[in-house]
Amino acid sequence: MIEPTAVHRLTSCIPDWFAVSAADWTEIVGTAAVSVPGGASDYVVDLTITGHATAVSVRETTPRIIRSFCPDRHVNEDLTFCLGYEVGYDVWTADEAIVWWELLRNYLLLQRTADRTKRWPRGNGIAHGLAGNHHVEARAVAKRLGILDEYDGAVAGDSHWSKNPMLRIAQGGQSLCNGRLRCPMGCRGKRGRPKLRRECSHRADVAKLVALERLRSKGEEAFWNSLRARGQVCCGSLRDCPLVADAP
Repeated sequence: MIEPTAVHRLTSCIPDWFAVSAADWTEIVGTAAVSVPGGASDYVVDLTITGHATAVSVRETTPRIIRSFCPDRHVNEDLTFCLGYEVGYDVWTADEAIVWWELLRNYLLLQRTADRTKRWPRGNGIAHGLAGNHHVEARAVAKRLGILDEYDGAVAGDSHWSKNPMLRIAQGGQSLCNGRLRCPMGCRGKRGRPKLRRECSHRADVAKLVALERLRSKGEEAFWNSLRARGQVCCGSLRDCPLVADAP
């Protein structure tokens, strides 16, 4: 029995917003017409989906909307789309194929927003390169702490205690130093008294978030520095690009 490929699985559950013009076991070519909530017209993109075994990638058939490599628009150097952290590597089942199509639809809506606002929507991207591992873990910790939106804002540039360079992590990484100071999260006891760092039940996650944010920030900086060293310049697609100073 021949094992179905990822592309074959995607073909079995094509959504109504994608019109196929050609397809075989390794490629699907067609047009996405994604309905935009509140929009006057659909967002239309011609796409080519390519797959081998369980892995799949997607790009514009003829680049018109996304014409060049842009990390902050989550477009890879070969112009394939980055739909999410490690998305597309394993499409083993029909359920995973359905999820992949939905991630593509969401990605196209984000691209439409980026076209209009010249900014990638906050909280909808993972850090580039090796920083991505730290970012994913940091977001999981922030979610446990109940501050995911705050943390996404911090990554986007908002002021936040998780980025405070003055916070020191105790040996072992299970708490912050200076346990008699207040918890940076502002935790309070039953009578409303601010909790000390050593009293806070969240102290291990607080320390972990600070450590992970530093690793994420350092990894992100290294990613952009590596692009600058290769002579990469801003494509001009978005505002506030870290490469903008190198644009012609």
